[in-house]
Amino acid sequence: MEQQPMTTKRALIVVGITGFLIILMFIIPGEWVGVGTSTGVTKKPLILKTKEELGLLNKDTDNNNTADWKDLLNTTTNEKVRAVANTLTVTEEDKTRLNDKNNLTASLGKNLYTVSAYLQKNGTVSESDQQKLAEKLVTEEASRITVTTYTTTDITTTKDTTLLAKKTYGNALATLLKKANTYNLGDSDVAVIKEYLTSKDATLLDSLITKRVHIDEIITNLRTMPVPYSAVPYHMLLLNTISAYRTTIDGLSQADADPLRAYVAFSSLLTINKELITSMATVIHYFVLEKVTFTPQEAGYSLLQR
Repeated sequence: MEQQPMTTKRALIVVGITGFLIILMFIIPGEWVGVGTSTGVTKKPLILKTKEELGLLNKDTDNNNTADWKDLLNTTTNEKVRAVANTLTVTEEDKTRLNDKNNLTASLGKNLYTVSAYLQKNGTVSESDQQKLAEKLVTEEASRITVTTYTTTDITTTKDTTLLAKKTYGNALATLLKKANTYNLGDSDVAVIKEYLTSKDATLLDSLITKRVHIDEIITNLRTMPVPYSAVPYHMLLLNTISAYRTTIDGLSQADADPLRAYVAFSSLLTINKELITSMATVIHYFVLEKVTFTPQEAGYSLLQR
């Protein structure tokens, strides 16, 4: 299996979040990125014109026991902004989230704070520049979301091409899809997020966490059931679509701790749901093409009734 970047339409990423990013520039606490209040110590100005100079920001050129990148933030952060930031309470939970390398929102906050400070150091930041900055940073963070892509070596196949083998596969698949239906795959996700956004009750997201566990169960079953060679392409389509859906649900379930990840996931939800329906219909059509029939007593009978 491979990890592939999750693609998200550029417009969907930028629309609705640019304003949030610009606001974030002014309210993120300095302590979150290791920046304290100014001590009045005179600092050597940092003149950054080349990529080589940017690469030296981890040094302490003025020997004040503070990395140059922190000095840069201290010298470019407006005192009024710093005062507002310092009134915010930073909990241990907040710090844990910020230090989580997989938390896209925390990573975005750090990068936005540092880059905006650099831009302000080198001149006025126009509204257009702010838009481009927001778009670039959000797109970079979104590209870190990966979807597990399975290959034919990740599933169980059978050389048996008899009608019985195909019926056995159909019955197993129908049983699994019936279970997936009870897990409400592709359903109720939007309602959960809307209710969470209204109430801010993080416990509402527990249902999405449970759904993610159920999806993992389905993926495991899809990988272990014997698949006739003729059904492999159809089966792979279904497996990888459910894998993409799993990534989306995982993102939504982190709405409280990682809003940006949830935002990207929500932006792709409609597309993923459509692909989920299409992949299920496609794999069911396999049995029509192969002229596989089932009696009303067999689980596979439900496939051809859809």
